[in-house]
Amino acid sequence: MTLMLMKKLLVALPLFCLYSFSYADVLAPPPEASSGLHATQTITTKRGVCVTAHPLASQACQQILNQGGSAADGAIAAAWMLGLVEPQSSGLGGGGYLVYFDGQKTITLDGRETAPKSAKAERFLNADGSPMFFGLAVISGLSVGTPGMVRLMEKMSQQFGQLSWQDTLKPTIQTAKNGFQVTPRLNKLLSTDPILRQLKAASIFYPDGKPLAVGALYKNSAYAKTLTQLSKHGADYFYNTTSKLILASANPKGSDLTSADFSDYKVIENAALCKPIIKYQVCSVPPSSSGGVALLQILGMLQGKLPDDPIVAATQLTNASRLAFADRDEYVADPDFEAVPVDQLLEPKYLQQRASLALGARLDQVSAGLGARQPSTEGVDAPNTSHISVVDSKGRAASMTLSIESAFGSHIWVKDGGFFLNNELTDFSFAPTNKGVLVANRVQGGKRPRSSMTPTILLNDKGTQVQGVLGSPGGSQIIGFVAQATLDLLGGKSVQQVLDTPHLLRRGDSTELEQGRFDDGFKQALVKAGHVIKEGEMTSGLGVIWRTKDGLVAGADPRREGIALGEN
Repeated sequence: MTLMLMKKLLVALPLFCLYSFSYADVLAPPPEASSGLHATQTITTKRGVCVTAHPLASQACQQILNQGGSAADGAIAAAWMLGLVEPQSSGLGGGGYLVYFDGQKTITLDGRETAPKSAKAERFLNADGSPMFFGLAVISGLSVGTPGMVRLMEKMSQQFGQLSWQDTLKPTIQTAKNGFQVTPRLNKLLSTDPILRQLKAASIFYPDGKPLAVGALYKNSAYAKTLTQLSKHGADYFYNTTSKLILASANPKGSDLTSADFSDYKVIENAALCKPIIKYQVCSVPPSSSGGVALLQILGMLQGKLPDDPIVAATQLTNASRLAFADRDEYVADPDFEAVPVDQLLEPKYLQQRASLALGARLDQVSAGLGARQPSTEGVDAPNTSHISVVDSKGRAASMTLSIESAFGSHIWVKDGGFFLNNELTDFSFAPTNKGVLVANRVQGGKRPRSSMTPTILLNDKGTQVQGVLGSPGGSQIIGFVAQATLDLLGGKSVQQVLDTPHLLRRGDSTELEQGRFDDGFKQALVKAGHVIKEGEMTSGLGVIWRTKDGLVAGADPRREGIALGEN
């Protein structure tokens, strides 16, 4: 990187990128630059349904369901398409998590990126021991983890697919060759990115020096070629051949990834993390994501419901969230490297003890409940991500969240592959110790950084039928988005009401409100009740499916471009 580019970056990047992150001090940036709310409509169907963050991805999923594909097949097809039409959010250079109900049991697949085998705990420290500026870490090769997305798609297809792997790739290969029209969101992201036009990706996204215009036809022949080779040769092509392109792109930027990191990468299968809440089984992902533990803690403390009084409800919800985040920050990390006390954190007596705090007045002083560790103090769960919710006509369901981390990931463009590389390793704590104690989420070779992705499936009390599917992008705010939506669904709100409800959550000292969505009277009442409020954009991307007496009701978040489409 040139000195001139570094200087421009320091001027242009948002302030959150330049200082050590604290939940108490700042709001995380929105998943993408806000383009404002737009009207969305839910649909009702008695067959299968797809909800994604982009119409073309929903169409690809719908096409596969119409051909007799499973929910997994539909989700895979949507994922390939999102990598093309939302290059800022997910793709071949990233990873993610799946929760899947196959009609009998609920399984999770962990396709999270891994740190290079050579990675050391001091990876993101300066020579004097201080943490690197976050923004500079993001665009360094140091931030790039071994991508897991392609292996995740492969395992989903092998384990849960009804159609061929090739079938799931066809819609995206055709679209990448023929092109698609640039949306207002993609144009705005390209227009507002401070550095992308100065990097290798500029030639494709900034023809004639200007960002691709709204409605312009965008083709990605390199992406089409990569997917065509994947169709012929399977995921091994990516990890044996495309990996060479990745190394050639990332290593000059400071990455220490090697071919062994790719050849040894594995997707991890686990039983879903499920707990009974009211009359349902709520199932989400176990660590390496913190999302499932935190969600189930919040729901458990609140026993799946909130009081009618809006201020009391806001206080209880934000108290429970803050207590869950205190535990998350302290204990949750990759379980292959740290002993994560999941059973203790979800034990009923423990949650009752935490509930005695959550259900009272607004909490100021909050600490982790099991003692013994120190929380991470640096590193940002950056929020650029995408979510897919699918139910097929056989009742199988997929909830999958995918990410490359920040907007356009590390900004490292694999030119001959047609995709961006992730910056997921900035999810690690930059400082390996806090007050002399090792931080659970510190960098280690081969380790998966802690995530907040919270793909979730709700089943009936017998665990035999899908009641709901949901998830969202949004960095560490994902947990709040999904918890609030789940509580609203359990409380009887319609899917449309859930999607239209303004966000309110808490991770640190502040109660965070979605900017411009709450009236002054409500905010004043919160302050009177002891809340320290901060407002900011919360560009979630909820994809919600909920079973009613009329069938499956599904809808996409009005804050993004997604739609729900039913199987024909």
